[in-house]
Order: sequence, then structure tokens, then C-alpha cells
Amino acid sequence: MEIHFDGDNKVQLVGMTLFINEVASENRLSCVPATDDAVGLCYEHISQIGSMKMGSSLDVSYAIVEAVHSGKVHISQEILVAALGHNDDTDYGTKPVLILPMCKCGSFEDATLLVEKIQQAWKMVPCGEAHHGEIWSISSDSDPKHCTALYLHCMVCELSPSDSLFQHLGSLPGFNLWMGSNFKIQYFDWKHLLKHSKISIL
Repeated sequence: MEIHFDGDNKVQLVGMTLFINEVASENRLSCVPATDDAVGLCYEHISQIGSMKMGSSLDVSYAIVEAVHSGKVHISQEILVAALGHNDDTDYGTKPVLILPMCKCGSFEDATLLVEKIQQAWKMVPCGEAHHGEIWSISSDSDPKHCTALYLHCMVCELSPSDSLFQHLGSLPGFNLWMGSNFKIQYFDWKHLLKHSKISIL
């Protein structure tokens, strides 16, 4: 987060949106010479191996091959990207805060925990919530894991007449009045929602 937000001179606090989505990746392993790390294995199961430092021997390489062949660890199938963007008319560009290789074998519990970690990190870093603003909404495609994760984060309590937002939203027909902490809301790519609705009907 410090890489993209620390040098930002923005002083006006605005609501932020956390965007989470996956992008396709090449299914192969690689090595980063600068850190001597092997990369390309899935984040969900990489702890099965331990250190990813290649070192001067082939021990780590053999451990990776054995773990992949046994199915304990997978070569990543896609890259999860989390980014934060300002809800502002002058500075609305998004900036990535997390990039992880994934294998599509993770659970909704993993996705829920990951969202919580990002939110907590944004609260803790000096260049985060205190400097830019708190997260108002979480956006994603309609991946089943993310749908459940966002439901657990953003369907916690129902807006009540005593809440300040109720006078603006409470009378809207069909409006979802369920929100997360600090009125946090969720929303998904409408094209994905239509696609899933069509599949369900068929």
C-alpha cells in the first residue's frame, strides 16, 4: 500500500472502494533473481512447502516438483488483484494493493479472511484510511467465493430509521437496506449477474 499511496499528497478524505477480481495468467513457474524466490505457485497452498528461496542447491526445486506432482500445491491458474479507488470526481483512479497467484481451489472462508486482512491493513498503515478515507464499498465479479465473502462482510445489519442514511434510502422500493459495518455496501459486475441469472433459468 505504501508504494502507491504513501507519496500521494491528497488531503481530502473521501470514501474508498475496494475492487477484487481475478485475471488470467500463464500457468508456469519462474524465479525472481533480485530476491532468489521461486514464484508462480498458488497462494492457497504454498505454505505446504515452506521457504521459496532457491539457494545454491536444488533442494527447493525438488520440493516444489514433488509438491506439485502430489497435488499438495498447484501452479497458479489466475492472479487475484485487489485495488483501492477514490470515490472522487477528480482522483478516481484505482491503485493495486495486493496481487496473489491463485489456483481456484480456495474456499469462501479464505476469500472472507483475505478481504478482512486488506481492510485491517488499510486502517493500520499511516497512508491508508487516516490519509485518504475509509472503505465505503467492496466490488467484485460474481465469483461464488467472492459473493459469499462479500455477503458476510456487507450483509451484517439492516439500515434502521434511526440511521442518518435512512431518510435518503429507506423509502426506495426494492432497495437492499442490509449493510456492513459503518454502512459498507457490496456490489457486483451487473454483466456477471445477468449471466448467472440466465444460467439459473436454463
